[in-house]
Amino acid sequence: MAESHRESAEEDASKRFRYSIESAEGDHPYNILKKSSLYGLISLKIRLKWTEAAAGIIKIANSTMAKVLRIVSVERGHDPRDFVLMCFGGAGPMHGCALAEDLNLTKIIVPHNPGLFSAHGLLAADFKNTLVKAIMKLMDEVNVKKIEAAFQKLEVKGVKLLEKQHVPKRNIRFIRQMDLRYLGQSYELTIPTSTPVTEDVLHQTAESFHKKHMAIYGYAVKEEPVELVNVKLIAVGLVEKLKLKEKPLQQKKPLKGAVIAKRKVFFEHDNDYIKTSIYRREKLKAGNMINGTAVIEQYDATTVVYPNWTASVDMFENIVLSIKKGGIRLPIDPITVEVIKGALTYAAEEMGIVLRNSAYSPNIKERMDFSCTIFDHKKRLAAQSEHIPVHLGSMQLAVQKGLEKFKGKLENGDMILFNDPYISGTHLPDITLICPIFHEGKIIAYSANKAHHSDIDGKAPGSMAGDATEIYQEGIIIPPVKFVKKNIIDEEVAGILLSNVRTPKIRMGDLRAQMAANLLGKRRTLELVDRYGTETLHKAMEEIMNYSERRMRTEIGKMAKGSCSAEDCLENTGTSNKKVKIKVTITIKKNQLLIDYTGTDKQVNGPVNAVLGVTLSGVYYVLRCLTDPFIPMNDGCYRPVKVHVPEGTLMNPTPPTPVAGGNVETSQRNVDVLLKAFAQTLPEKVCAACQGTMNNIAVGGMTPENGKPWTFYETIAGGFGGRKGIDGVDAVHSHMTNTMNTPIEATEAIYPIRFLRYELRKDSGGSGKWRGGVGLERSWMLMLMALQPPYRCLLKEQKYHHGDYTVENPEPKANTTS
Repeated sequence: MAESHRESAEEDASKRFRYSIESAEGDHPYNILKKSSLYGLISLKIRLKWTEAAAGIIKIANSTMAKVLRIVSVERGHDPRDFVLMCFGGAGPMHGCALAEDLNLTKIIVPHNPGLFSAHGLLAADFKNTLVKAIMKLMDEVNVKKIEAAFQKLEVKGVKLLEKQHVPKRNIRFIRQMDLRYLGQSYELTIPTSTPVTEDVLHQTAESFHKKHMAIYGYAVKEEPVELVNVKLIAVGLVEKLKLKEKPLQQKKPLKGAVIAKRKVFFEHDNDYIKTSIYRREKLKAGNMINGTAVIEQYDATTVVYPNWTASVDMFENIVLSIKKGGIRLPIDPITVEVIKGALTYAAEEMGIVLRNSAYSPNIKERMDFSCTIFDHKKRLAAQSEHIPVHLGSMQLAVQKGLEKFKGKLENGDMILFNDPYISGTHLPDITLICPIFHEGKIIAYSANKAHHSDIDGKAPGSMAGDATEIYQEGIIIPPVKFVKKNIIDEEVAGILLSNVRTPKIRMGDLRAQMAANLLGKRRTLELVDRYGTETLHKAMEEIMNYSERRMRTEIGKMAKGSCSAEDCLENTGTSNKKVKIKVTITIKKNQLLIDYTGTDKQVNGPVNAVLGVTLSGVYYVLRCLTDPFIPMNDGCYRPVKVHVPEGTLMNPTPPTPVAGGNVETSQRNVDVLLKAFAQTLPEKVCAACQGTMNNIAVGGMTPENGKPWTFYETIAGGFGGRKGIDGVDAVHSHMTNTMNTPIEATEAIYPIRFLRYELRKDSGGSGKWRGGVGLERSWMLMLMALQPPYRCLLKEQKYHHGDYTVENPEPKANTTS
């Protein structure tokens, strides 16, 4: 932002940018560029100088662009650090240095005419046609001759396509690739391969796959079968390249006339103006070098060179920007806090991408039944992904309780695993994995995730027995244990776990995916440390939490003060038709909420008991639904909420009470009761009762061909309750579950199941002015004769005798469930 000529520029701009505002004296022209108006307003709102605020806006925009760059690289299996940043277009060179720093890139290229570069690219780009043939064979079983024949057939098709594009045969080239994955995964990696296909070529391609898997996911398992999914051919039609004239390299120092002015320019690194040389691009010659802090102007773009960067002109007159050794660490300020907040949040999202892409079970890679988080060094939630509410609300409790016995005993490369519901806060199928993040010998943060494993032992496949009377019938109980020691899986611990589950190969694949997710979170956190330093990271985390606390207290302060109560019941405990009551009283004070479950019935001997973590998850989820959704979710959001749940009750049982259904069923009813209570004070924000269940279905048996067990587990979506002014949403997983529907194709490809029907249930959402969403019907049949009869389990709690509350009348006069 140049200071000189500012007044004249504003004067000129005011002729074009004017609008009217209403005041007591009527309409008046108003200059939106005056410091006393817009700049003053910004300064007042965020308590910064207008220059700092303007730089902050640019910085946030840079952070958003960097996030998109991460998506298009990470989602495709590429590490952005392996690339040089090409900045073109009118604005690209202005943002280049900031984006490169966000992505930890060290080099930028600005072409000779950035604004015309896209047009140049269209003229210079080769024709490319990608042809694919599905194979779906293990690499050990691949017939070399058939693969070579498949490539040759694709080449014939490629030639025909390029001939239609008028590419002469002499300009045709082929690039051969193979899409590979470990058997059981759903997301493959693309590996270049050689021609012709031989046994040695297949071996080398498999080795390249293992290396790429290690680079992206942090692990490789060479003993695992590798599946060849596709052979892929890129048919390239070479286009005669535009010849770029090389210019002789001249002296490093630009010619005398290259500097056309000197102005004060604001750089956020120094939080102040820096006297900066303004260069005319056309006067820079090949070989010239500029040592930081410069603005290079040309008719189609402006290039900004940050203080910690250098610029040089290469033989083709491109500007090459390089970061100086050591870079720079930015001071803590509101904008830096915002950027770190975004980086942490997206780190958790990236963890989810890695977990999904490398997982084995459909429950994780298709339904996406997992959640990822980042914690600070004090074990407080700093950032989370938008995954599963029942997981996320319990994660802080899980991390704090799960690490209690490891104080001073953790080392770099360790990971702690456990699933004990009375520690982890959910149920046995949810395995929690925590990774301490070390820097210079000290723990500076934690990455953690929780994933629902579709079988963890117990009396029923899927580990969701609807008639369990004690937790031991629900699966193997794993206390907090070092599953990974100094980056190596403890084979004894793994052996004990895998010997007690029906599908050990799938379990191990999913556990490795959880490890990969944590390693990604660790890497992203350490990248922030490299850029800002540990002290700045911790200060930013603290401020992010304090900010969320302030925002949450402000939201609570808007609520009507006083108390409201509600109750509802489960009509079945799994072992009896006895009704069990949930009662909650909410007291709203000045800026604090007190949630009291006194009056809730005692724990039962069926599996519908909900451990404390599940109960807290419901409270935090409802609070998030009723307040500003843009408040960052972290430890700060929890601070204004005090929750009392009497021990030994349905919502806070004691071991060895079974709890599998509490996680998936009672959690839903808990939300219904909380919303029913809040409807008395916030009716415009509360929806009617939803489907009230996660519709858990599990089936398993023995495979006739090999006698090995198989298990299938899924939940089925239903209707979302109607809201004031709008009908409910059809066929979604509501409230405490935020999973996807398992695709029919994925299920049929893996399990002996064939679907007969998958459709909406017409008019299943109940009547009313604003109707509830309709549910789903999924009908399927088993396609094999098992060595033993398949075990089927349906775990759901649905009200048949008492309808659910509506928006305008909390009495049970309508049923919006499906």
